[in-house]
Amino acid sequence: MTIANRDPFNKILKLQKDGLSIGEVYDKVWEIVDVETVDLLLFENQEIAK
Repeated sequence: MTIANRDPFNKILKLQKDGLSIGEVYDKVWEIVDVETVDLLLFENQEIAK
C-alpha cells in the first residue's frame, strides 16, 4: 500500500544511495514530498487536513 506516487519515492531512494548523512536525507525528503502527500500520511479523514 502506498500514499505517494513513484516519483518522490524514487527520488528518496536515490538520496539514500548517494551516501548523504541521515540529516541531509531528512531535510531533502521534506523538500521532495508535497503537502498533499504529507496530509495523506497524517490524516485518515482528509477533510480534517484541510
